[in-house]
Amino acid sequence: MLIPIRDVNPTRRRPWLTILLILLDAAVFIREPIMASQPARICFFWRWGAVPAELIRGVPLARPPFCQPGKDVLVSAVGSMFVHASFFHILGNMLYLWVFGNNVEDTLGRLRFLLLYLASGLAGLALHTLANPTSRVAVVGASGAIAGLLGAYLVLFPRARVLALAPIFFVFFPVELPAAVLLLFWFVLQVLGALEPLGAEATQVAYLVHVGGFLTGVLVGFLARRKIPRPPPPTAGWEPDDLGTEEDTDSGW
Repeated sequence: MLIPIRDVNPTRRRPWLTILLILLDAAVFIREPIMASQPARICFFWRWGAVPAELIRGVPLARPPFCQPGKDVLVSAVGSMFVHASFFHILGNMLYLWVFGNNVEDTLGRLRFLLLYLASGLAGLALHTLANPTSRVAVVGASGAIAGLLGAYLVLFPRARVLALAPIFFVFFPVELPAAVLLLFWFVLQVLGALEPLGAEATQVAYLVHVGGFLTGVLVGFLARRKIPRPPPPTAGWEPDDLGTEEDTDSGW
């Protein structure tokens, strides 16, 4: 598995929304009862985890006897995107969000970026739910939403260089790859994981959430790319008046 460290793809403005999402996920994780007793953990993930069987029915399943009532199934579908099961779970997600989210936010704008983030998470959850309608295992994590950002990044910046760590005989070596290579490799791994006969129940990884989110991002990326201004093609010759001024030759890139 390749671990991205940073990309060589500058932005025009500070990615405040990407930073805010990272801080929000971190704040939620700090308040999670990860190190608490087993009943407290069970109740927390029961309340905020998105359970496919509950989403299909539209009502929560029977709650554990030691948990307080009051779960809202629709709220958990969104809330589950900000809940993580372990330190390494949130660390991996936030790393991908930081490396790839800033350029997508810079290109789409903050509102469209947020809509893509939420839509990708919900689309991934919907695909996983349709494939596992009777599952009682809670789905948590921002992976589907972040996968949507990866899909959009692939379409918008396929040639951007990404510095990553590649494991070779248990030693990590830095490599620089085009974003298309790294992200397509990542996506193939998710598809192969989703095709495993044991599925997410045994692996504890909801691969279809990643697949659904990524494909949503690819679609949005293609729609956005059509609206990104391109510099005019070069001409065969020029006249002195064609040089213009600094203001009218700067297209804002």
